[in-house]
Amino acid sequence: MIQRHYVGQGKEIWNGDENQAIAAALKSRWGRAIFECDAVVVNGEETIHHGNGNHLLAFLGAAQRLGKRTLLINSLLEDLNAFHDVIRNLDYLVVREPRSAAEARRLGRDACIAPDSIVAAAFLEQASADFGGQVVIGDAHPSRADILEVLDRLKRDHPSWDLHHEDRKLDWPHAVANLKTASIYITGRHHGVYLAGLAGIPFVPLPSNSHKIEALIEWSGCDIPVCSSLDQVREAIRLAPFKRDEFARFHHFLTRNRPLPRLPPIDLPLRRERPSLQLRAYWAWATFKNHWLR
Repeated sequence: MIQRHYVGQGKEIWNGDENQAIAAALKSRWGRAIFECDAVVVNGEETIHHGNGNHLLAFLGAAQRLGKRTLLINSLLEDLNAFHDVIRNLDYLVVREPRSAAEARRLGRDACIAPDSIVAAAFLEQASADFGGQVVIGDAHPSRADILEVLDRLKRDHPSWDLHHEDRKLDWPHAVANLKTASIYITGRHHGVYLAGLAGIPFVPLPSNSHKIEALIEWSGCDIPVCSSLDQVREAIRLAPFKRDEFARFHHFLTRNRPLPRLPPIDLPLRRERPSLQLRAYWAWATFKNHWLR
């Protein structure tokens, strides 16, 4: 591996035009790494939907322009508005549920379906907190003010355990074990659903900013309703103890999908192309500026 970069980096290269974004990717500080590598792997996570994550597709498009192998894994795909050719030309595509696979097929590309990589995480068996069998309230995507309002109302009467909280940096390895001490977990987070499922406890899911939660539960075939109002959540809490078989089925659904598929070997002949004189000149200037003009 030459370099690793993270999901929020490089967003500035997307300006609404595919060709300009690919050119910007090649001229960015990642351009030389793309030229020198054999393959570019993007962990799509929850970013590629409704116009979000186009910068990630631009990096893949830049790699394809240079004849590199491109792999998009662990990805959500929904309502893509750009880079359809990049999706079609991927060497390897793994999505997290069938709805995303259907979106890939709409764009002309078959996909492997596998659950989110969190199912392969090495969580500890020891709990660092004990909820004492209480109903525990989680968080939701910040774009869903309506769902946050429902959760805030519930937090007046129940303890909270938010995924996006500073304390998760300290107790994340214990997350599954900690949730096992709760009776029910209420969450609008995709990974919150996974954690409750791995813990094998009843949970009440609320919608997020894409189809990721609904699509996951739909794929499982379990009768677990996604709730969007306070009354619906309260009814789901009331019924949860009578539906333990459904939550046990969901737990089995997640665990039976281990291990996750392995990436294919990057063993094809390299397809490197010599970058243009203009691009090499830009890299030389960028290197000089970054290292000597600070």
